[in-house]
Amino acid sequence: MNLEKLNPWNWFKKEDAQRSGTVLRPREDGSTEALSPILRVQRDMDRLFDQLLQGFPGNQRLLAAYPKLDLSESEKEYQIELELPGLTRDEVELLVEDDALVIHGRHERKSEDTGRHYHRIERSFGSFQRILNLPPDADQENVIAKMDDGVLRVTIPRLAEAKSQGRRVTIG
Repeated sequence: MNLEKLNPWNWFKKEDAQRSGTVLRPREDGSTEALSPILRVQRDMDRLFDQLLQGFPGNQRLLAAYPKLDLSESEKEYQIELELPGLTRDEVELLVEDDALVIHGRHERKSEDTGRHYHRIERSFGSFQRILNLPPDADQENVIAKMDDGVLRVTIPRLAEAKSQGRRVTIG
């Protein structure tokens, strides 16, 4: 009995690795191994400085960390909804690569210098990226995305049969 089938699908494996600074390298058996703890320290320092500078005017590097999302499934499809207030569809890009759905976005601050002196700036501007690992039964060729009222809805149909994780090769 394959106990791995009982585990829920980890949609955030690549994104969690990216947030923690861990670089994943594929191994021959299909699993991945972590590399470079030094990158983790660098990423943590970048995150610390982003948090310190977030409230200052002119800091446009961080966009509300990561947009919140809802992830659901039915027998026929997976559905992902992201909150992206103030963004247009031209400011968002979706890619399907390496069995993952990558969502990039950038929100530019429209500065109008009218002689105002700001006392506080809480709205965030800058770029974000979300990476979602796609399960083996996701139909990567027929992903549909729509954006209405600041909500991005991504629908991924499910295949009748899951993609093969590997195959046995007979020795002749």
